[in-house]
Amino acid sequence: MRKTTHKKNYILFKLKDTELEAGFRLSIQNAEELFEEATLLKNAKRFARAYTLFQLSIEETGKGLILFSSISDYYQGVEITNLYLEEKGFFKHNPKTLKSIILETILLSTIDGKISTLLKHEAMVDFMKVKETDSDKNASLYVSIENQKFKSPSEVISKEMVEEKKFKALMRIHAIKGFFLPLSKIKELTELMNEAINTPEKLEAMEKSVAEKFLDIDIDLLKNALEYRAKNKVSLTFSNM
Repeated sequence: MRKTTHKKNYILFKLKDTELEAGFRLSIQNAEELFEEATLLKNAKRFARAYTLFQLSIEETGKGLILFSSISDYYQGVEITNLYLEEKGFFKHNPKTLKSIILETILLSTIDGKISTLLKHEAMVDFMKVKETDSDKNASLYVSIENQKFKSPSEVISKEMVEEKKFKALMRIHAIKGFFLPLSKIKELTELMNEAINTPEKLEAMEKSVAEKFLDIDIDLLKNALEYRAKNKVSLTFSNM
């Protein structure tokens, strides 16, 4: 029987670190599959539905970060339940999108330069426009009404919007994959965070160390991608990102 998360018949259950890790892995896998399917739709010029799937891929990366944080909390003695996940936004669209933006800013913090700074600013704009992002996703699926006129998804979603969404999805998938660590590493990271949390200097040093030690990011590849994107204003696809 399927467990429900509706308040009226709420069935509470606990989740261990191994199951949270499995959910984390599946979220990354699903994000990549959604990205691949969205790319097929984009190549077939089905831009509206491609936009939908790129956005859902982004939301899955946000779900991955929620699960990563849940594993960390588990190692700090927090009881992780389905109610805990609901409160963290696991079942809602906007919180997952917001988490994905955090992923992007973490990724961009690993490199220096004007392009990275500009993209961080873009990420902040995305953060403030998260409700608009959800509206665009709905408009990519359903007939909407704007300025007293009905519009089909293909009238609302442009090729340029899809290109931008693809690039964002690509960056955030790359970022969340860097967080998929063995449980022992996540436990070690949690211990480092606890040691540094009350000391700003240590916390700053730890964040830099984490980026270098734990996140498997190809900095040269990322720099080249950002430079190409800034110059040509298009999204990218490359096999090892």
